[in-house]
Order: sequence, then C-alpha cells, then structure tokens
Amino acid sequence: MKIAIIAPIQHPIGKPFRGGVESQLWFLTRGLVSRGHDVKLFAASDSDSSLPLHPIVDSSVLNSERLQKHDGRWIEKYRRFQRNRIADQAYSHMIDVVCASKFDIVHNNSLSKYPLANAHRLGAPVVTTIHTPVFKEVVEGAKAARSRKGSDFVCVSRFLQESWRPYIESKVAYNGVDLNGWHFSEQPDRKRTAIWYGRINRQKAPHMAVRAALEAGFSISLYGLAEDMSYFETMVKPLLDPERAVYHGLADHSELSLAIGKAAVAVFLPEWDEPFGLTFVEALACGTPIVAYQSGAAPEIIDKDSGIFVERNANVNFKQIFTEASQLSRENCRNRAKQFSMDSMLANYERIYSETIQGASVR
Repeated sequence: MKIAIIAPIQHPIGKPFRGGVESQLWFLTRGLVSRGHDVKLFAASDSDSSLPLHPIVDSSVLNSERLQKHDGRWIEKYRRFQRNRIADQAYSHMIDVVCASKFDIVHNNSLSKYPLANAHRLGAPVVTTIHTPVFKEVVEGAKAARSRKGSDFVCVSRFLQESWRPYIESKVAYNGVDLNGWHFSEQPDRKRTAIWYGRINRQKAPHMAVRAALEAGFSISLYGLAEDMSYFETMVKPLLDPERAVYHGLADHSELSLAIGKAAVAVFLPEWDEPFGLTFVEALACGTPIVAYQSGAAPEIIDKDSGIFVERNANVNFKQIFTEASQLSRENCRNRAKQFSMDSMLANYERIYSETIQGASVR
C-alpha cells in the first residue's frame, strides 16, 4: 500500500522520544516500510531524517525557542493557541501535496482539527487514530469527518473508545513496542529502587511518584523532558535529593532501557487518566513491575501479575504497596508486555487500512 502518515508537530518524530505518540509513530513508520509498504511521513523537519520524511514545518512547535522562553501557569493556553495557528498553516500546505501524491490510504495522527475537517480534500480514504482524551479541537474536526465516505476512526484503548463514543464510532488498536529494543533484567540492581519517566508536566505529575517512593522508603530516578519548567521548579525540584530522588534529564533509548530494568518498581501516578500509557508496556518489557492508579487504560495493560493498583486520593500504605510490587515475577511482567507487540500493532493497522479502503469503495 501507498500510505501517508500525518504526525502531530508538537515534537519531532525521533529519538529521544518526547512522548508515547512520537515513539509509536516512529516505530509504525519504520515497521510499515519494513513490511514492504510505500510510506511518507508528514511531520516536523527536525524529525528523524532516516524516516521517509516530508517536512511540513521548519521546527516542531514545542522545540521552538520562543515557546521555551515562556513560563507560568498560563503556558498551556498560550501553547495551544500557538499550536493551532502553526498547525493550521502547516497542514493547509500539506493538503495539496497529499492529494497530488495519490495515496491508497491516509493515516491521520495529528492533534489538529484541520486534517479532519479537510479530509475530503486528501484524495484518499482516511484512518484517524485518536491518542488523547476528548478535547474541543479534535471533536470539531471529527464531526466534520465522521459522515464522510472513507473516513474511519481508531482509538488506542477501550477506555478511550468509550470516552469518544458520544462523538464517533471507532475501532481499537493498541499501541505496540519493539520488545527487542527493551532490555529484560531478571533482577533489579538494588531492592528498594523506583523509576518514573515521561514528559514532566502537571498532567503526568511525577511529583506524586517521587512522594510515593520516598514515603515507601525507596529511592527514585526520574527521566524525561521538562516540558513545563514552572511546574518542574515548583513541584518537582524541591523534592530532589542527591541520594534519594535524582532527575537525569532526557535519556537516549539504550540508557533509559537499562535504567528501567535496574529499578525494582516503576511508578506512574498521573493527574489525568492515561489514554493508553506506552510507558506501562515499556516498563513491563524490561521486567519491571508497576505501581499505578487504577484509572484510564492502565487496567487494560497491567494485570495482577505485573503490577499493583492504588486508588487516587486514597490513604495508601505505599511502603507495603511498593514492597509487594517489587516481589512480583519479572518474567510475568515481560510476558504481559508481549501482548502489546509491534507485530500485533502493525498487523492491526494493515487490517484497518484494508477495511477502510474496501469500505470507501462500497459505501
């Protein structure tokens, strides 16, 4: 198949990954190419140049110097305005290129309403993957696209599918990980160590992971991009300690894989409900059990043999929870991660692409 993949432009599609969407699209693009498909990725120009890239914006939006200089609680509102303005310009220029290239299928992963609202101009059937909770911009675009012939939707979890049900009908295709890229550790380096990694912002709430680990008597390492510096400075930095809570910055893939495997537990206690949670699968692939809230898509990924759930806003004995989690079988964790393999994800999307193409011809 000749496939156009439309990426979000908030971050580059390349290592070190800023988040789960960037990781998923990098692996999806490479995986489809390896399976013989003719793929073009429409993304920011600072994405991985080894990908079949067609740049649509000079620099990813949240990498731009002027945005990084801004600070304060109003930063998200400001960034959303900037994202929408820059995204509309980038995707509007992309439309004619996609249409002229005569793709068999367009796979839209953008966080913008523009490709959805203009799906009729893309010249091919469109599959849109929903990666996020319900928010206004995408709802507006989905309403425009949902009745179009040859426009289908995919959610990355059953939780997300239910969240979006009032607005769209969708299929579910779980994200996948390349298990060979995540080093399995049979034993952690030390018994009372924890790890958190991801984008450092209020939604992901790494400060909650740090507090829980310290309360449990575990040391903790943090990895990831400090996306909201105001939050980092006020909520995370005061908790850091050279011996007990250390921030290591944005690590490359190999360093991160080894660090996860060395930890006795991975802890994720976000303020939002995770739409999928690629970090869950990656940690399990390294053999590391998880402590997490029983919310969002977490129960679809973590089972009783690979992690322990806690209730948000409950009085939790983290010392007991962390100790019990650290005693779970690391081999069971690895086996659970195999349920979310890259091969499964690629096969699911190949099937969905074919169904959408076939449906467009008979509707």
